[in-house]
Parts: sequence; structure tokens; C-alpha cells
Amino acid sequence: MLEYGCLLDRCLVRREIAPSELPLDQTARIQSYRVVPDTSWLGEFAVLAVVCLLALNSGLYNLFPPMGWVDPGLYIFNFQNLVQNIADYGANYHSTRVPFIFLGWLSYRIFEPALAQQVLVNLCYLIGLGSLLCVARASIPRQSSRLIFVLALALSPTWIRCFVEGYVDGLASAFALLGIAAALSRHLDGSEAVRGLAAGAAAGFAVATHPVPGIFASAAIFMIFLTGAKSWRRLSIAMLGAFCGGLGSLVLLGLVSFWLGGPFLFLLPGAEAGTRMFSAPGSSFALPVSVWLPEAPRAVLVPLTLATVLAAITLRRAISPDRRVDGFLLISCIALGILALAEFHQRGVLQFRFYASYLLMIFVPLCALLIGIGRDASARRDLALAAALALALIPVWRWDAAVRFDLVWALLLGGCLLALIAFVLRRARLGLLAAVSALSLATATDGELARILTVDNPAKPRLQAQFAAKIRSAVIAAGVSDRRIVTWFNRESAERANSSTAVSSYGLYFAGTVYKFSLFDGATASMGWDLTSLGFEMPKLEGAFYRQIAALAKRPAAAVLLCVTEAECREGALRVSLEPSLIVSERLATRIEIPDLPIIHLIIIEMTSRPTAGATPG
Repeated sequence: MLEYGCLLDRCLVRREIAPSELPLDQTARIQSYRVVPDTSWLGEFAVLAVVCLLALNSGLYNLFPPMGWVDPGLYIFNFQNLVQNIADYGANYHSTRVPFIFLGWLSYRIFEPALAQQVLVNLCYLIGLGSLLCVARASIPRQSSRLIFVLALALSPTWIRCFVEGYVDGLASAFALLGIAAALSRHLDGSEAVRGLAAGAAAGFAVATHPVPGIFASAAIFMIFLTGAKSWRRLSIAMLGAFCGGLGSLVLLGLVSFWLGGPFLFLLPGAEAGTRMFSAPGSSFALPVSVWLPEAPRAVLVPLTLATVLAAITLRRAISPDRRVDGFLLISCIALGILALAEFHQRGVLQFRFYASYLLMIFVPLCALLIGIGRDASARRDLALAAALALALIPVWRWDAAVRFDLVWALLLGGCLLALIAFVLRRARLGLLAAVSALSLATATDGELARILTVDNPAKPRLQAQFAAKIRSAVIAAGVSDRRIVTWFNRESAERANSSTAVSSYGLYFAGTVYKFSLFDGATASMGWDLTSLGFEMPKLEGAFYRQIAALAKRPAAAVLLCVTEAECREGALRVSLEPSLIVSERLATRIEIPDLPIIHLIIIEMTSRPTAGATPG
């Protein structure tokens, strides 16, 4: 007879009961099953959440987008007024990342903007922490090893960076890892429908957040089910469950999108943007590898991921006797091959930190599987490893700028080799220590990542959020908050004003030119940036100016002019007032003063179309 009990590492555990143990009454002689749900994960998650959130909000890390980077600002633009934005400009890529948009909309609806951004980062980070725990519980039987694995990665600056920039890559990777964890989980063996539903739903959320992690997760789940199936019946049930889970999650998100004012078929605008991206010449954005790679230690994720793949291939029979892991290894190798081809054809994927971070979707599950079969098990040694990891994760933020990067890369590649050897020898703790130390050293020596992560960054990104909040306050004070807000400034003038140490530029290479986006770009991104711009060469009238003028018939507008000198703003306002098709009135002239920032002058003018001769009054 069988009885179900609950142990720490499994949801359901069967135990043989000898006949002599059975009571003599008639009802007890009937076979019965007692199902006890496993709630140990709640305690584990609570402990991890307290520790990791304290570290995230300790003041060591910056929780705002980098100064000048416009993509996070375009999401903030939709967090604040999604319905009106879609009505004015239609649904687009940034307004249809529904899981991220919903979390941001909720945060900005409850809290003031600066605090809302911090709340959003914490929410996404918690989802990411949950995904790491699910991966660990799917592969690592010992609780102490699980907790050390999750803490080591969750406190790694490489993982934290995925969430603190206000971008979608961290949340999308978290959903992808949740789906992969459900597919690999041994806790749900025998429950193919439940496993399929959970994996498919998580993959659907990943696709809705960003297509790259979503497509990878979907392919990985398919291959895991295909190679690990013990019968056609179980395979059919798992596949049907995954399809229903994915479809159900997309329908739910479509309803959320419709409720927020967006389209029910919210994936279509994103698909159009993806088609344009893949049809664009990759070399337009890609710097030569010899230019960016030597000073970009963040690319250590490539050899580190290769090391875990090689170790998992070597030990695949020990990892998963039912061949389930073979499917994940196959799709991982295919993904790495596609990545190599993309770099060969100069698509420039790895030079962007957020695209390179998607390698974590391969590294994290394989690392957990390798640790799960490790032979070194000792509570005392686990405690020593935790102390060593805590020291290793203290980032060396003030790394000497004159450091020789050949030495850095030698140390990083040495760490990857050590991780490979340790994992192959099934020395799990040593492998984890080597891998996480390599990631931490890479972050500490990568100037771009260090500037983004640390609050000691001279260009404090929080100032950009304060500047954007001041602009919104000025719009309200001018009484034009019900108008369509457009912006106008001179990018070159703003760049020349960067004498303050708190102002920096975000460089973007395109077609042989490095464009420098400044404080003005970053702040106006939360107001729509190119969607709402009169141009970036004020007072010169560009095509963008006339496109915005043509939209006045649909909805009146107010223009926010930002300048480093008052004379520059006056010249821009005069140039607009001379446009014969417009009626222009000045509503507010002020200046914005924030410590550590230069004084910024601001003029708000209201614009309406001038009635044409013979027009009938409305």
C-alpha cells in the first residue's frame, strides 16, 4: 500500500507501508492516498526575498535608467498615460510589452514617478528571484545548496543589472527561466498536463515581454518534452498542456491590454518592429569586434556559458537519465550557433549588454543541473562557501582605468576554465564559486556596467528622473496638461553644456557615427521623445516640426522648449510664432535648478491651427 507524505525537496513522496502497520478496522484496510502540498518553497522564498531586497536597496546600486538612454524613458512614457498615447500615436513596440507595461502602469499609478521606478525595479527583481528559485528546486535536491546557488546569482551584479535599468530584458528572462524550470522539474513527474500548462504559460508571458527570450523558451520547452517523453501519450498530453497554457496566457494578456486601452492582438505591433529590425543592415549598429571586445569584460558570459554546456554534455547521463536534459542541450547549442553566425555577419548582438544577458537563460539552468549532481556535500563547507561568495561579490567599483585588459581577460578565462574543470569533476561548490567570481570580476572591470550600476557614478541617473519630474510639474503649472505635449531642444547645445560632472551622454553607434544622447534626450523620452519631438536642432525647423503641426487638427498641443540659455529658448519661441499656420501663446517661462545639474531654461507655448479664410466657425 502507498502513502503520500511531504519531504523538503519533493512535492509528493511515496512510502511503502508494511501490512502489519495497517489498522484492523475495515475502513483502514481500503487503500487511500493522503496528498500534502509542499509549502517549503514559501519559507525559502521569504528568506531569499528579505536578504536580496535588502542588498538591492542598500544604496550600493543605482535603480534608475542611465542618463541619455531613451528606451527606458519610452516605457515610462507609456506607464504614465497609455490610453492617450495609443489614441494619439497608435500602438507600437514600446506600448505593447504588456507584462512590463502593466507592472509599470500599476507602479506609476500608485506612487510618484521617482519612487514608482524603484518599486518597478523591485517587483521585476522579485519575479526574477522567484525564477531562480524555481530553477534551483527543479534541479538541486539539497536545500542548503539551493539557497547558496540562488543567493550567489541573485546578488551577482550581472543579474542585478538586468533589472535596475528599467528595461524589459530582466523580466523577459525571468519568465523564460520559469518556463524552462517547469519543463525540467522532477517534482511534476507524472503530471504532464500540469507541467505543460505551467511551462506554456510562462513561455507566453516571456514572448509578450520580449520575443527573443520567449522564442528561446518555447523552443527549449518543446525539445525538453520531445526528448524526455516516455510515451506518445505523455508527450501528447504535455504538448497539449503547453499549447493551452501559452494560448491562455496570451489571451489573458490580450484582455489586460484591451483594458489598458491597447489592442487585444498586442503582439502585432511588436512583430512589425521585429521585422524591421531583422531586415535592417546589422553593420549599421555593429562596431568591429576588435574595437569593443577588449574593454568589454561583460562578454565573459560567452565562454562561461560554453563551459557549462561542455560540462553538461560530458555529464548528461548523470544529470538526467530520462534524456530530458538532452533537448535543452540541443536547443542551447543551436542558439549559440545562431549567435556565432550573427556575430560573423556583424549583427552586433553581443556588444549590447542587454542582448548578451540572454545567455543567462542557458547558463542558469545548466549551472543548477551541474550543482544538483555535485558530490561535495557538507553543511560546514556550504557555510564556508557562502562566506567566500559574499567576499567575491563585493564589487571592485573603483577599478583603475589604466588596467591592462589582457590581464583582466586572462583572469576571466582562467575562471571559466576552472569552472569547467570543477563541474566535470562534480565539484559543485568550486564550480559555482569560479563562475560567480568571474561574473563579478567582469562587472567590476567593465566601465559601462560599473557606471550603470553604482550610485557613485558621477553622472547620477536619479537626477534625470528629478529633471523629468520638474518638467511635468511645469506643464501642470502652465495649465496645459490636457494638451498633447511636444518637446524641442538643440542636442548639440545640450552636449556642449555638459561641463557639470553630473551630466553625461549615452553614445549610440550607427552607420559610422556615434550619436550622443544627453540629459535632454533621457528626460524627454518619458514624454515620447521622437514621437513628440519638434526636432533636435532648435531653432531649425525640420520635418518633425511639420508632422507635429499637421497633427494639431486632431488635438491641440503645447510645446516644451528646453535650453541651456534663455536667449536660445526665446529664439525658438519666436521661430514658432512666425509660422503663418499657427496661433502661438506663451504660457510659462521659468528655469529648472537641481543641485549638480546646470541651470536649464524652459518655455512652454501653446499652439493651435490658424483658421483658414472662409472656414465656418465651429
